[in-house]
Amino acid sequence: MNPFAPLPIKLMKAISKPFLGIGEVTQKFFPHYNLLLEQTGSDLNADEFFSMTFAFTFLNFVLFGLIFGTLLYALKIPMYVEYGLGLALIVSGMVFIKTIFGPKVIIQKRIRSIDSHLIFGLKMIIVEINAGLGLFDAVVIVAMHDVGEMGNIFKDIAKRMASGENEQEVLKDVATKNPSHFLRKVLWQIVSGLKAGSSLREVMGESLSSLERQQRTDIIAYGSSLRVLTLVFMMVGVIIPSMAIAFLSVLNFLPGINIGTTVFWMLLAGIVTVQFMLIGFIKSKRPNLMGSV
Repeated sequence: MNPFAPLPIKLMKAISKPFLGIGEVTQKFFPHYNLLLEQTGSDLNADEFFSMTFAFTFLNFVLFGLIFGTLLYALKIPMYVEYGLGLALIVSGMVFIKTIFGPKVIIQKRIRSIDSHLIFGLKMIIVEINAGLGLFDAVVIVAMHDVGEMGNIFKDIAKRMASGENEQEVLKDVATKNPSHFLRKVLWQIVSGLKAGSSLREVMGESLSSLERQQRTDIIAYGSSLRVLTLVFMMVGVIIPSMAIAFLSVLNFLPGINIGTTVFWMLLAGIVTVQFMLIGFIKSKRPNLMGSV
């Protein structure tokens, strides 16, 4: 399946052929998308991605145009064609934006998955190296464990090393294409250590110590930000709603003013929406290196 559209890759490539020209032109304005697509783990290039995006957007425009037009016609609304096309344009525009930003969303998910298992994975490698195993064997063992997206990356490293590729070249290539800054830093440190002939045990130990220091710093910063966010959450979830309900209740007793239950239901819906947004914001601020616990 296509990670950027709910259709098979082969089908999307066939449908998007008429849009290849537009995709090639668009790619010139966004040259960094080739690297973004590599970091998502996709085999698509930027030309194919943009052509498929335009094709998928056009399909949604036609589909929703027919749906909205038919519904408006059934409801006997005048100018149903214009309104239907307008609504379809809005929906297809939202689909276009969602698809364009799809690679960045996938990359953020990959980064969170990699970073949350990185310290544990490095500890596993150090244990295996201390036991006398080489880098390749340690990588294979980590790849066999459930360490999220990091396991997939290490499986690719092990597969390429087993096929005869040079260790340093494989690590350089993976360091360039993987989206995690911390894993990229670790891989480059390993490459530098291999070039200099340094002890791999010392290099990995230093990388682990650096990550643990960064983890502590991130946790302290996160704890400080939680104080402010908790205060905001309490104000939005408790203080402001209580004051609003009290104020509306007082207004309801004044002559000539009749506040129905609809206002209170709207207030409740607004409070719930804002609280969910705050919870999502707090979750997004959580440091990746904290792991999944």
